[in-house]
Amino acid sequence: MTEEEVKTRLITPALQQSGWNLTQLAMEKSVKCDYAFTDGAIEFASKRIQRGKPKRCDYLLSSFEGFPLAIIEAKDDSHSLYDGLQQAMDYAKALNTPFAYSSNGESFIEYDFLTGKQRQIAMDSFPSEQELLERYFQGKNITQSQRELIATHYYLEDKSPRYYQANAVNKTLEALTQGQKRILLVMATGTGKTFSAFQIIHRLFKAGKIKKILYLADRNNLIEQTKKNDFKFFGDKATIIKNKNFDSSYTLYFGIYQQFISIDSFGNVQEHFKDFDKNFFDFILVDECHRGSAKEDSAWRQILEYFSSAIQVGMTATPKHDDEASNLDYFGEPLYTYSLKQGIADGFLAPYKVIRYGINIDVMGYRPEDGKRDKAGNLIPDEEYQSSDFNRILYIDERTELVAKKVSDFLKYTLRDRYAKTIVFCQDTYHASVMRQALINENSDLMQENSNYIVRITGDDKVGKSLLEKFISEKEPYPVIATTSKLLTTGADTKMLKVIAIDSNINSLTEFKQIIGRGTRINQRLGKSYFSILDFKNTTRLFADKDFDGEILTELERDIKTKAQMKQTDTFDEESFPEQTPDINTNDTRLKKIEINGVEVAIVHELHQIVNSEGKLISNDFISFSRQNIHTNYQSLESFLNDWNANANKTKLLKKLEEKGILIQELRAMQQFQNLDEFDIILSLAFDQTPLSRSQRAKKANKILAKFTGKAKEVLEVLLEKYATNGIVDIENPDVFKTKPFDFIDVNQVTELFGGVENYIKALNELKTELYNNPAA
Repeated sequence: MTEEEVKTRLITPALQQSGWNLTQLAMEKSVKCDYAFTDGAIEFASKRIQRGKPKRCDYLLSSFEGFPLAIIEAKDDSHSLYDGLQQAMDYAKALNTPFAYSSNGESFIEYDFLTGKQRQIAMDSFPSEQELLERYFQGKNITQSQRELIATHYYLEDKSPRYYQANAVNKTLEALTQGQKRILLVMATGTGKTFSAFQIIHRLFKAGKIKKILYLADRNNLIEQTKKNDFKFFGDKATIIKNKNFDSSYTLYFGIYQQFISIDSFGNVQEHFKDFDKNFFDFILVDECHRGSAKEDSAWRQILEYFSSAIQVGMTATPKHDDEASNLDYFGEPLYTYSLKQGIADGFLAPYKVIRYGINIDVMGYRPEDGKRDKAGNLIPDEEYQSSDFNRILYIDERTELVAKKVSDFLKYTLRDRYAKTIVFCQDTYHASVMRQALINENSDLMQENSNYIVRITGDDKVGKSLLEKFISEKEPYPVIATTSKLLTTGADTKMLKVIAIDSNINSLTEFKQIIGRGTRINQRLGKSYFSILDFKNTTRLFADKDFDGEILTELERDIKTKAQMKQTDTFDEESFPEQTPDINTNDTRLKKIEINGVEVAIVHELHQIVNSEGKLISNDFISFSRQNIHTNYQSLESFLNDWNANANKTKLLKKLEEKGILIQELRAMQQFQNLDEFDIILSLAFDQTPLSRSQRAKKANKILAKFTGKAKEVLEVLLEKYATNGIVDIENPDVFKTKPFDFIDVNQVTELFGGVENYIKALNELKTELYNNPAA
């Protein structure tokens, strides 16, 4: 019998005989058949995005939704009874399931994770739900009075928990039954920590185990969106503590720790939390507990110690363990961890690619020439300035302009999406201001369309902060680019973020992981499957840290080794009161800023790491890799020209070439190719032809315009200008007529100018023929 026949004829009837309900929607004793518990990793090959295969088990047996008891793997009758057991055990471990089974239709083989024992079971003797539950309760030493908590159902009005969320919740409740009162859960940013927190609190509350709950966070925007979204079940029983107003009539209290502890104008610490009785709260949830709460002298620790009788659960994406602070010391080792790497592998988190830029003065250092003065006319101290000094002590206009140009060009020419949500992380609030100005200069056309295209969102900018909700919205197109320092490193639910640019000295692995977490959310429906990291400060060196588990999908390294290690930056302890000082602002109170211009800056080197056909990272020369793939597909210049000329639709041809490993878009992002057409990139790269720039090709094609008159001629003139700026793909796309200066006319009106669609297509093809009439200079 085939596997499907074994399932339908033998295994399924055996389960039904034991009382298991095979209706997938059933809440009790349910069996999910062919159950996919992951989404399948997002795989990236050039510009193609596809999903890998999700992990599926043949049967998942649950007492209720989110509380699995057993996994069954089926095999056809040609397989041994034991052949599916290892797979069942692997899946059972992933789903935190106490029992695993394999069957080929003759009998079942069972592995019990609670006892470590294995046994064979007849087909007509499969355990019932009650039997498995009783064995689970006994194996975990869960008393009769504690079983009510374990049996309390999830809140499923909006969505069901993913497997790892259920793991976090179920393990927490198990630990509580064992008397554990301090619990640490580590879940990567974007995996639904808040949803999991709600389910823990909801089940405890419904079981009558807790009555007064405190949800502690470090920023107002965190608790406001949390109360409104995941915790809406509590309705008017929930309150956000404001103005130190502690009303004891609520069930759920949301608060930032500044409401519980503050410093008055004389520098005295005010412990407002003592307005509550120390036994007032039964449960405290500390969100993003990598900040503040772990320090021996921190405000949060004082709060937690005061309410020591309460159950305390800390949640973080970045467990912290160093000489200065440790949430591991306070909460203990994580009870459950779901990492960034696992989230990407499961397809719940977005993978990423990295571009590292090595700027000459960052790589080599900068020493001002004798007599060099700053913009205020003061002599610049004669020192060797390193990368860590830029935008901290020394502000160089040309460097800021170069970074702004690279970010803008990435949106324009690599992503070809100037509305891709982007965050530029800067050194401090002042740096965020000058970076915004430089970006505005690079994108003045879109600033004319909407003045909020580029904004600064920092703690001291009330206008920028007011735009935060619009920036993170999936529906609002503006703002598009946000410059910031510290404010957006945590708590901003940036589902549509496609680009993270880093121009800040970051030496903290915790902060780096939080920044990366801004981009990990997926929204394929709206075109967000992966994100890009543009690194101007060698910050992505932290990916190599043994404590960082993220896997780079594709990396285009644009740097060379620095002559010296980056100096550790002097840091102000912003963790103590981040809502009051959310950004490290070094304006004159700590360091005197030196602003200069007239410095020559440039990108000095490009090294690359790419993904091979097996999806593994390999170090390679990116140009050599692409050249090799061109030669594999075209044995000669003539064969390439024949193929190019035979395909009227160049966009489709380029897509086929990308699918064959000729990564045209990544090549276009390289400095030496940015002004070239894809056609010329291939000519120069693989066939040693002298390339023409797009502007040169457009100029040579101008003679075609003599064949046309009036508005039709004007249309072709503008298309040539578009080609010179953006390339062939733009002018082949009908959406070009939605952009300026065509935005006043639709494509149907354009084709009428040429006497119909066929005549317009003929004219466009003639234009393209003329563009490529001269293969090379």
